[in-house]
Amino acid sequence: QLGIVTATRDDGFVVRTLNPGGSPLYSVSELPLKLARKCLDVFGTASYDEESSIHSLNTGYDDEVSSIYGAREFCLLRTTSGKVLYCGKPSALGLKQGGNAGSRWQELIVAKAPKIAQVAAGHEGLHAVLVGDDGSVYFTGTARRGEDGD
Repeated sequence: QLGIVTATRDDGFVVRTLNPGGSPLYSVSELPLKLARKCLDVFGTASYDEESSIHSLNTGYDDEVSSIYGAREFCLLRTTSGKVLYCGKPSALGLKQGGNAGSRWQELIVAKAPKIAQVAAGHEGLHAVLVGDDGSVYFTGTARRGEDGD
């Protein structure tokens, strides 16, 4: 017998057992599975991360993570609801609060901002650009060569 795992549209999977002895190939049994928990695992290290081994990323928020952006002294992630969370040095993002947030995720508040539709981290890892779902653009981080438009 041959086993095959395929994804379904609703974040689930189907495990099918096939009988390779017949022609055409037919399914002997099917077992639908639902994901109990989604998780993100981190491989590698960052100066702002207290963990140095492989570990699961826990944001502390209920929103599902849609994308992650790593930079030199901070990391950003965008959720499916349009929030942007950060960890690392708040000062590297241009925030007034000092210290190192480390592995603790906090929401990056953008005044009067709509949902954030897209994020891009700079090639040197010093800044990021956030695009709202209404097309407005926001800059965070350190500009060295006019990246912020000045």
